[in-house]
Amino acid sequence: MNIKKLILENINNNFDYNKNCPVLFKINDEVIKEVNKFNTSEELLRAGGISIEALDRLAYGFSSNDIKTLLPNQLNIKWKQDLANVLYEIQKSGLSKKQWASKINLTEPIDVSYEKNKFYIEDGHHRFVAAKILSKPLNVNLEIKQNPILTLGGKDYDNFHRCIFNQIKKIQ
Repeated sequence: MNIKKLILENINNNFDYNKNCPVLFKINDEVIKEVNKFNTSEELLRAGGISIEALDRLAYGFSSNDIKTLLPNQLNIKWKQDLANVLYEIQKSGLSKKQWASKINLTEPIDVSYEKNKFYIEDGHHRFVAAKILSKPLNVNLEIKQNPILTLGGKDYDNFHRCIFNQIKKIQ
């Protein structure tokens, strides 16, 4: 018997999908398309698993590549002191808030993280305040810091992928 076949049979026979899989959830077409490229869950894992973009879209409804602009009211302040510094600079400038804001270049993106189901400013507090004053959207570089597998109810990378693979193959 082929050693690869023996290992795969052992994995499949000893893995109880009902006990080890997270609660089943709606899987989107993007994940189905990625999984259907493979004949076994082990092939999927060896190829690197489901892309982070697909997992993020499944968990959050978007990936870091999908969001390029956000409105100031969608953002949360992570570093309060950085915001306080900007407000002090505005006051010290002697300009009105609108005059100050109009001097800020809003074309350069700010750095934003997504964690705890919120968007947080990492860098770009001056641009944030200017955009807020001028009621303009901000260009953003987004980094999702939450783990989509944990968000979706998985505990282990390999088992999560096996569960998704099995769920998709059972649907078909």
